[in-house]
This record gives sequence, structure tokens and C-alpha cells, in this order.
Amino acid sequence: MKYIYDDEYMTKDLSEDLLERLEDDAVMELDRLDINDRYYFEKLTKLNVYIQIAKLKFEEEVMQKKYKMLKAEYNTYLDELKAPKEATKKPSVKSVKLFRG
Repeated sequence: MKYIYDDEYMTKDLSEDLLERLEDDAVMELDRLDINDRYYFEKLTKLNVYIQIAKLKFEEEVMQKKYKMLKAEYNTYLDELKAPKEATKKPSVKSVKLFRG
């Protein structure tokens, strides 16, 4: 595994093999979406793994709530990543000649 999954409540009772498969699936999904930014890649991979775990344990009410929260966070990061780069850039300052009369 490439990342550490430190939410013990979610990962308890899961094998390393299963976590690794979930991570591999998450990485393939992000590759398919052509996500190259390392910060977002890690965040989205980990969120995707936790989402998949929540789906596996969906019969637990707390996991249903966690699923909704994680999915919303995942979508927020995707939206940030897809936002036009121009919107995040600072406006450029142009010089203007002033004519005095």
C-alpha cells in the first residue's frame, strides 16, 4: 500500500490484502480521471478507499452517515481540481498612462 489509513474504526476487521485492493481500485479510478496533482491524488485516493469501506459496512447506521460525508468531501475535492485555473490566479495589474490636461 502506498498510503496509511489511520481511521481504526473503519479499517478494523479488514485485511491488508483488501485494503490494498481497494487502494489499487481507487488509484485506477484517479488515473482514469487523469488526476496528476500529488496533493489531490493522495486525498482522493484515501477518500475513495474509505468510501468503499463504508459501502462494505453499509448496514451499520454510522457507516451510512460516514459514506455521505466522505462522498461529499470527495466531490468537493474533485470540484476544486476541475475549477478553471484562471479563477484561482491573482488578477494581473496593468499600467495605465494618465493624461493630465
